[in-house]
Amino acid sequence: MSMRFFLAQAAAVALVACGGEAPPEGDAVAQPVRNEAAPSDWSKVAPGVWERTREDGVREQVGVGTEAAEFELQRVRGQRALLAQVQGKSGTSAALDRQLAERDQYIQALEKNIAEARAEGVLEQMPESPPRFAQAGTEGAPSGSVCGGSYSFNVQFSYHMAGGVVTTEGNFSEFGPYSPYSKELYIYAKGWLYSPTDPNPHETSKSSGLFTARCCVSISTSAIAYPTFTPNMEGGGVVLGANGCGFRSYRAWNY
Repeated sequence: MSMRFFLAQAAAVALVACGGEAPPEGDAVAQPVRNEAAPSDWSKVAPGVWERTREDGVREQVGVGTEAAEFELQRVRGQRALLAQVQGKSGTSAALDRQLAERDQYIQALEKNIAEARAEGVLEQMPESPPRFAQAGTEGAPSGSVCGGSYSFNVQFSYHMAGGVVTTEGNFSEFGPYSPYSKELYIYAKGWLYSPTDPNPHETSKSSGLFTARCCVSISTSAIAYPTFTPNMEGGGVVLGANGCGFRSYRAWNY
């Protein structure tokens, strides 16, 4: 039995005990939407991009190199197009404006990373099997080397009686002699009450800004899905290396 299903049932019992009505049988609240995919090893879904399903049902995706950056760019462009459609139908709002502005900023950063890599002619060779960083560390916390230093991401999901929290951390460390490359960490976290197709999640993101010759950079952000018995959540991050020094990405989601 998944933790999310257990929490939904416990919450229903608590409602009855407090004098409330149990959710109707078959209702979405009583029957949480969860990832039913069987656990699987890493499989290649695009050049430089691999995915797997963990034992706990969480899906993970890792990316390496310019082709992975292009895959991520297309994914984010698709998100932006959907948000623009929602804005066109329902009108503007502060939340939609913020999401569109964040997508535009992220798209520009990805486009710059790709253009610089192609201009420098130093595209990374795409391994045929998942790179070592995909399997380093614990589940939800890959780590590896890029642009003269070491990075790690950590995406953790926690569940409560009527909701959940996803926390994303990004770290980069480098010790002298420092590399000449500029780097940027970007991370995000999202939480939906009902479905990841809903246009207005609780969403946060954070960027380290460009940095060079720094030993340690660390950023974190969190998002909530509350109140809901079936929290859908996602977290991820990227390392954007200037002048073609590299690209790394990681995503994890529980739906």
